[in-house]
Amino acid sequence: MAVVAIGLFAISERVPDDWARLPSHLKCQIQDGPKPPTNITVSSVAATHARDSVLRLVVRYAGPLPPTPTGSPTTGFVGYQLNYSIANNGKEFVDLAPQEGTDDLAIKTVAAGNLAETSMREDRDTRAHRTAADTVEIYLDLKRLGVGDQLVNPELTVTAQFNTPSIVTVRYAAQVCRG
Repeated sequence: MAVVAIGLFAISERVPDDWARLPSHLKCQIQDGPKPPTNITVSSVAATHARDSVLRLVVRYAGPLPPTPTGSPTTGFVGYQLNYSIANNGKEFVDLAPQEGTDDLAIKTVAAGNLAETSMREDRDTRAHRTAADTVEIYLDLKRLGVGDQLVNPELTVTAQFNTPSIVTVRYAAQVCRG
């Protein structure tokens, strides 16, 4: 009886696997509005549990991405600017935007409850960059970004716009990818 009691206790005390329902792929839909050009249209998003509390998203586009925009967040970018917003279970927790002069993305904002990380620097577990002509890889340490101890069900929203050196900006329909 003692063995059965211990077994029942162990089963009832199991720690839930936060990654148990992680979808391997996210399905993307283009929202209402001007359709983005093919080279900035998301064709697939793979989601994996890279290690520990790290979520890895591999975003593939239908064609080679245009060159990285020139400029800076303060002076304004010229060219195609892609921004990435990531949510977990419907709650947005981080926004990524172009980083001046590189194919990397910088953390633009984090969830309001995580103000200590608003100027977070990238590291091995939190970074995003272009890894191929048509691919962007995003690594996010969920605990570091304030998304700990909950089931992982990511949602990615990609917004795109084309900025010219003048005041002309073309905004395209958002692409929302869910599991």
